Amino acid sequence: MVNKKTCELLNILIGSPRQNFKYDDLSRQLSVSTRSIRNYMQDVTAFLGEQELAHLVQVTSKGISFAGSNSDGSLIASRLIDRDFYLYKLSSEERICIIALKLLLTDKACTLSSLEKEFNASRVTLMKDMEQVRLLLSRYQIAVHSSTSQGYRLIATEKDRRELITRIVFHSVDSFLLHGGKVNIYAFFISEACFKDPMYRNLSEILQYAESHFAVTISDARFEEILFTLKLAVARIKGGFLIAPDEAEEESVRRLSAFKIAAFIETRVSASANITFSDNEKAWLTRKLYECHFYNIKSIEDNSCMQTHLILIHFLDRIGRELSIPLSQDGQLISQLSDHLKDMKKAYTNGVILHNEFRDQILSEYSAYYSLVQKNCSTLEEHFGYHFSDDEIAYILLYLAVSVERYFEEDTIPRVIVVCHSGIGTANFLVEQLKANFNLRILASTASHKLSDTTKDRDFDLIISTIVLPDMEHRSIKVSPMLDDSDIIGLQRILLEIKKEKRKKRLFQRKNQEVNHAEFEGNIRKMEDVFPLKNIILDAECRDWREGIKLAASPLLAGGSITTQYLGAIEASVIANGAYFVFCPGVALAHAGPGDGVNRFEISLVRLRTPICFGHKINDPVRYILCFGSTTNPEDANTILKLMNFISLEGMLEELDDYRDEALFYGRIVG
Repeated sequence: MVNKKTCELLNILIGSPRQNFKYDDLSRQLSVSTRSIRNYMQDVTAFLGEQELAHLVQVTSKGISFAGSNSDGSLIASRLIDRDFYLYKLSSEERICIIALKLLLTDKACTLSSLEKEFNASRVTLMKDMEQVRLLLSRYQIAVHSSTSQGYRLIATEKDRRELITRIVFHSVDSFLLHGGKVNIYAFFISEACFKDPMYRNLSEILQYAESHFAVTISDARFEEILFTLKLAVARIKGGFLIAPDEAEEESVRRLSAFKIAAFIETRVSASANITFSDNEKAWLTRKLYECHFYNIKSIEDNSCMQTHLILIHFLDRIGRELSIPLSQDGQLISQLSDHLKDMKKAYTNGVILHNEFRDQILSEYSAYYSLVQKNCSTLEEHFGYHFSDDEIAYILLYLAVSVERYFEEDTIPRVIVVCHSGIGTANFLVEQLKANFNLRILASTASHKLSDTTKDRDFDLIISTIVLPDMEHRSIKVSPMLDDSDIIGLQRILLEIKKEKRKKRLFQRKNQEVNHAEFEGNIRKMEDVFPLKNIILDAECRDWREGIKLAASPLLAGGSITTQYLGAIEASVIANGAYFVFCPGVALAHAGPGDGVNRFEISLVRLRTPICFGHKINDPVRYILCFGSTTNPEDANTILKLMNFISLEGMLEELDDYRDEALFYGRIVG
């Protein structure tokens, strides 16, 4: 791993120009001996000497330092991955991945003699590497065939090749050399092998145009992955390597919003690159756009999205109730946290361990939230299939903290009146100073003799004045129009007190509110159309969860709102994904995807005489089974969520248990 440590050493020096580093300091940073540091420095000196840049690193009695500019550092970083210095000094891990990439890029055989020349490694070393390459590829069900005369060759579909190429480039651990941005040795290798044509530079502009056209904004990391995916698709199509037909995939992706974006991009790429995208290629690119969340999800588009949405709503509702804050109604939180959880799952699947450098600080500052997440995240963990680390929970806490701050912000921003006796010019100057330094809402600026009229019938928290206000019954503070340091400190203290008081008041009001059933009734009156009395079945007997689902779905089947295909899809979903829709103790929400046989949105409900188990670790056994035909209409999803929130209110199931008459039972739900 000498090359990696050498590069790390150079990056430390380049990152802190003119700072002297002792050998002991560097050995601690790199977790190696001082002897190793001296060896690395020999490699560094030799490399810089070849580049005629030796003067940029100085070794004196004070230590080792980098004497160059930022542009000099960028020049060195770019030359680190030059083939004359880097490729033949690859670590074993890097060499294995690049050999795998070479095999994935061609359907021809690759011989040991050609690898010897390229990597300047012995035949024995490369034979050992090839065993690791076999192991790496076998994890993704790709076999390596070998023969003494022809060499090594892969047997794999084009889709599998592209998937693994992208995974190696973007998800291999420790594959980056840092200097300012990130230089990825695998991306560099692919670019040299496939993307040298200037035409590939236009693809970035096409993606940016798509962002503008569809009014979406994506992160740099996702943009780079999509850009790489698009470049790879173009290179493979131009080389005659095409995605094989997959009718099921093609049909399912056409329902996704990303399909329109894919079509938009491909039309322009086809003209620029002079290639034709088949329907299979369009379907593949659509799926990649969808996986990277290239667009803002405005509706629930498939069963997987529905699962995550419902489970996240349930998770946020539990935490929100304990905080007396309606987190489950924060659409921005739901959308952003849903995307983040999917990214966490993607990283976990690819073997990438997420590190949060602010973890300890976040867990300490938001210890109450941390306890609540630990208490309630088992449902999320069961859905995503692994245990969340503290680093991952710390990221979740940030989303919760932002939502809580957003909830309180409107009511906790101090509302102030400014008093200035020196004239309108000074008053305006002070107002601008206050706006620049503090988050507050200025209701009015007035002279002291008009203060009584100004404060009349106004809801405000503080008077900020440039003069002493005698006999003032309201809270006030005197400041200089120039706002010196003592003024700023005093204002910070009093504004913080006001925000704390307003927050406590808001929490107190929330905790002492009764459930406003009238509000729920106003939102749910239309349920009489989608949840009629005839769809209620009370005190039925079922042997198992399959019979329970069939019974719950029977009114919807009879009314024609769903088909038998939808019923089969629900059962298949339970088998494949587990009992994720048992969303609270005793209640299941049976559903499948919008494209699985739904004619219209409708809801039914069964109350069982004897509870049954669906296989949920926490919320079994189930007595109530709701069933609905899912659609992509956000209003329908909101109707379901309102019903879920109502049924999961504390004590509600016990109350519903007492109703023996369907009409009374139904009346309690719909008001």
